[in-house]
Amino acid sequence: MPLLLLLALVGATPEVPTEEAPLPARHELAPPLLHAWPIPVENRATPANWWLPAVETVGFVAALNLFNRNFSSDPTYQVTPRTAWNQVTSRWGWDGDGFLTNQFAHPYQGSLFFNMSRSLGHGFWWSAGNATVGSYLWEVAGELEPPSFNDQITTTVSGAFLGEILFRLSSRILDAGGAAPSVGQQLAAAAVSPVAGLNRVLYGNTYRPYGFTSHPAFGRLKLGFQTAADLSPSPTGFTSRIRQVSLGGELVYGIPVGDWPFELPFDAFDITVDVALNEKASTRDAIGILSIHGLLAGTSYGSGRSRGLWGLFGTYDFITPAAFRASSAAFGPGTTGQLLLGGPFAVQGTAIASVGFGAGGATAFGTRDYHFGLQAVGYGSAQLFLEDRLRLRVTGRQYFTSGNLSPEPESWERTSFTQASLLWRVWGLHALGVEWSGARRAAFYPRLPVIAGRSNQLEFFYSLLSDRGMGLGRLVE
Repeated sequence: MPLLLLLALVGATPEVPTEEAPLPARHELAPPLLHAWPIPVENRATPANWWLPAVETVGFVAALNLFNRNFSSDPTYQVTPRTAWNQVTSRWGWDGDGFLTNQFAHPYQGSLFFNMSRSLGHGFWWSAGNATVGSYLWEVAGELEPPSFNDQITTTVSGAFLGEILFRLSSRILDAGGAAPSVGQQLAAAAVSPVAGLNRVLYGNTYRPYGFTSHPAFGRLKLGFQTAADLSPSPTGFTSRIRQVSLGGELVYGIPVGDWPFELPFDAFDITVDVALNEKASTRDAIGILSIHGLLAGTSYGSGRSRGLWGLFGTYDFITPAAFRASSAAFGPGTTGQLLLGGPFAVQGTAIASVGFGAGGATAFGTRDYHFGLQAVGYGSAQLFLEDRLRLRVTGRQYFTSGNLSPEPESWERTSFTQASLLWRVWGLHALGVEWSGARRAAFYPRLPVIAGRSNQLEFFYSLLSDRGMGLGRLVE
């Protein structure tokens, strides 16, 4: 995932001078990507195709089943027309696969279904419907396991959110090359969204949207060293210290200050990615973070020194730090905005309260793997800027995973994650930073002792920025 952000940033970022120019006035601070694309809305060469997405969706389900049937010893892929019909008429249940499979692999599969429609000219909501259909086809005709509610939800909802971001990043790379992007840009765009890349090979620019990635964006890549992680759950009192290298990045698209419209789903979004590069990086116990927030419907507010946007947000989180983990597919109201303070200071803030379906659990202690169910999610972030030199950010996430819509109705999980970071732009696009991360967990399961614990982690990192603005949007006085 960090490489996907890198491809998007490299493919879309203008050339940076070798010497630092004088700092602009506070009201002139703005990412240089602000005017990179003059067309603010989608402009298609031809209308959307209505039959190719169905062909690709059915073909993908059949091809994936055949691949697993021939290269896996698992009998669950020995599907026949009779078993498929039995799946259609059978009762739905719950899938107990591992956390990585259920909470990330299924959403990624959903993003493929989503982009089989999105890359052929359809909008967000119709493409989300294609993810729903594709997930259902896999549940009844792709495997012998009973159809599961949790797979249908995460594949559809999280898959649509992830799929839209991958489609926009891919389109952003192509837009950087105009009507005739280079071979390198086309390969980079295909690496970000393989389905969109395949359809571009098959149909060229026929269904490509032009210029709809026109909103300003800020991104950064991060290479860090994490240390001093104390994991102290009761009743075991277990303590561990880890030292590991991490690779990550963040992208904020549609900075909520300016005169651009927010008309389409995900015209404003943020994505954060962080992966620990250790001996578990290629296993199911990999440690990392994937967090997405996108504006589904809303409008901007304010003018002059204070501007922002509010509306309905969609959230997809997949968080697996050293000790505890949580995942969510949720919807809820939220707001994000920016305020010019006195002197060289400005603040940005985001608050989202959501309801959805998700999971929570532990990774290190063996007391419980994870539990899924109906979920309440809270997210808040506050940033203080000193010109474009320093950024202090505090972020909090809270997940309460109930026993509703769950095979374990008497169980629950409550997990919270807190981060505080300081980013210092040393020179040009190069920055150094430090971040503290803390997590707390409480859980209840029948016939088990009360589960409670906490973890702390400190990280020192280097960041390569996409521009000198550090995410500080245009301020009009």
